[in-house]
Amino acid sequence: MRLPNRRGNRGKLLITERILGHQWYYLSDTILGFVSYGSEICTTEILESALQDGKSVYVPKVEDGKMEFYRMFSLSELKNGYKKSGTGRGYGPVCV
Repeated sequence: MRLPNRRGNRGKLLITERILGHQWYYLSDTILGFVSYGSEICTTEILESALQDGKSVYVPKVEDGKMEFYRMFSLSELKNGYKKSGTGRGYGPVCV
């Protein structure tokens, strides 16, 4: 079920504030996240903040039924290509 845009934005804001404001975030050098896709809560702000804060950021990619985590250095590395071969790492599109 997809949340109406207003509720979805509020949910994104609450989750982002909770994660970025948590002591575990501040004490961590490495962050494991995910690149949101479709109607998932947008994680762009969390990933960007972690990168700007100098944290090592890793996101998963599933290939041949196996999940691997790849280090991200910039959101510009993300490419459209969810479940498509030959398109770089195959991350889903970045939400705005």
